[in-house]
Amino acid sequence: MLNQDDHHTEFSTLEEASEIIVSLRKERLILLDKIKSLMCRVECSERRMQNTDMKLLYDEITGLPNHNKMERDIGTLLWDLFKLPSPPRISLLLLKLDDNFNHVRQAFNQDIYENILSILAERLRLMIDQRGILYHSRIDEFALFIFDSMTDEELVKLAYDMRDNIETTIDKQVYKVKVGCRIGVASFPEDGLNKRMLLSSADIALSHAVSQGADVVFFTDDMRQRIMGNLEMQDSLLSAIEVKTLLELSENFTLYFQPIVTVDDIKSGGISCSDIKAEVLIRWKDPNRGSVLPRNLIEVAEETGLILPIGRWLLKAAMLKLVEWKRDFYNLKLSINISPRQFFSFSFSDELKNLIRTTGVDPTDIFLEITESALFSDQQYAIEEIKILSDMGFRIALDDFGTGYSSLGYLNQFKADVLKIDRIFTEGLTEEGKKRELIKSIVQIGRELQMDIIFEGIEKFDQLEKAYELGCRIFQGFLFSKPLSIEKFEEFMNSCRENFIPFPD
Repeated sequence: MLNQDDHHTEFSTLEEASEIIVSLRKERLILLDKIKSLMCRVECSERRMQNTDMKLLYDEITGLPNHNKMERDIGTLLWDLFKLPSPPRISLLLLKLDDNFNHVRQAFNQDIYENILSILAERLRLMIDQRGILYHSRIDEFALFIFDSMTDEELVKLAYDMRDNIETTIDKQVYKVKVGCRIGVASFPEDGLNKRMLLSSADIALSHAVSQGADVVFFTDDMRQRIMGNLEMQDSLLSAIEVKTLLELSENFTLYFQPIVTVDDIKSGGISCSDIKAEVLIRWKDPNRGSVLPRNLIEVAEETGLILPIGRWLLKAAMLKLVEWKRDFYNLKLSINISPRQFFSFSFSDELKNLIRTTGVDPTDIFLEITESALFSDQQYAIEEIKILSDMGFRIALDDFGTGYSSLGYLNQFKADVLKIDRIFTEGLTEEGKKRELIKSIVQIGRELQMDIIFEGIEKFDQLEKAYELGCRIFQGFLFSKPLSIEKFEEFMNSCRENFIPFPD
């Protein structure tokens, strides 16, 4: 039999064992909770990583793979194709929505423009079907890889079908919009054997389409060579300008002058004229290329920002030359092109005030030519700035009218003195139909607003006759004279002292 002490020992042992068991259960529950918590954190972390990957690789608006996914895919794809003995042709189409889409983004709330993007994405997705992959590479840009080894003719048809599909009006209860697009096309392997070259080629083609206002552009090697040429020209321009003062720039730049004539009568072999002005042009003497045409020079200068120092030099040099010429040609006036960057720089009117003071030029003898479309980037500023320039005495000419917004309703707001009708309309002078009727309307409205009308690009006698019949009297073009050097222009002016200009042979 157990004694009393043995009973006590047994009881204590059972009690301790029970406590240990309870303690172990508690620790087990705590451990399970910790494991569950850890598993939850792991799962949440995986979900976050998946969501992050989704955001990094897919567009949140359209759900399409984005530019990150595209660059991953194309790198792998092209490498795999490159290793094949006869790689198939694949084509990359870059599709950029036009300015109307940006207007939509500004005018409507976020939900509406995102819905528009989703509709456009779905239209493209249905068109591609199984022939390729569609990416939403930028907010206003889609990229399409086509794997069907299409011919150029088939790609042209597909691209124009896409354009037409995109431009189909989106008609909802709360809005109705129409968005256009431009498309650049490049193909593997001919336009690029790797990711960088193919993307670059397609982007160059798209940039060309946007700048030229073309619907669809296929990449060519000439486009890349032109860009390389522009880069080389930029380098030369920087070298020509960076260490020179405005007066020293005359070593590199030359003024040319193209006559603008007021025709009193058309005679056999020439015209009688009562007034001659001249448009000032600039040419650059590149040590490597020789004389560079104004269009190429201005394009590169605009891209680099060098248009500002070049523009300042042009204004001062032209004004000094006019002051000198007024001794012999007292009725002469000059028309000087002003770049958009110049016009919208806040110091422009102050610079002109200083030039009037330092050169002694009469501002009423100067016409400032401003491209029509440039004024629409900030209409209110343009209206106010034109008033300031007009109050200073300068005359204002709207250049290249008809190539930009061509809004006749804005002509009166801008208070310009001269309307220069672009050569694309000049070419339509001899055609019967809508274009000629539009020319008539422009001329009539310009005259009612008491603006002088100048027809640019007059090269043929019948163009002069037709414009003269419309009541126009001021012309510019090769029919009268090409742009002339300072010496040749002086000869031209001296030959016109009898107010007669013969047509060139």
